[in-house]
Amino acid sequence: MHYITREEVIAAIECLRNRKSPGIDGITAELSKAGGSAIEESLVKLFSRCWSRREVPEDWRRGFIVKLPKKGILSDCWNWRGITLLSVPGKTFCTALLRRLRTAIDERLREDQSGFRTGGSCCEQILTLRNIIEQCVEYRQPIFNNFVDFKKALIAFIANHYGLF
Repeated sequence: MHYITREEVIAAIECLRNRKSPGIDGITAELSKAGGSAIEESLVKLFSRCWSRREVPEDWRRGFIVKLPKKGILSDCWNWRGITLLSVPGKTFCTALLRRLRTAIDERLREDQSGFRTGGSCCEQILTLRNIIEQCVEYRQPIFNNFVDFKKALIAFIANHYGLF
């Protein structure tokens, strides 16, 4: 796999959302976007170094956790949520890598596999499943389905891993 290109950096910078709090380094999305070619070239060099050395700066691995109130009685800890402020250059690097991964994965997955892919919908998956069932019935073939609620499975895994329940 090749180093991160300038085009990939530009595309990743364009994905950044304005008016969001910066990470520990204080670099904002607006600064990255306004920096033009100077920022782009600096990020290309930095990302290439990260890619070749297979390591990222320490600031990218740290986040600043901020608690935000929800509705309700604020003395109840369930009425608060935490967000982690991450480094914008780190998020830019991750976005560039994610775009690369999506391209590679999309080339390898079958068209009817749309989990965790952009552009797919539940309706399309229901239609695909219905077509498969109809074909199995028509050709008198057995069919086996397995549905997993990954959200609940992930919560159970995390709770079990950290001994919460």
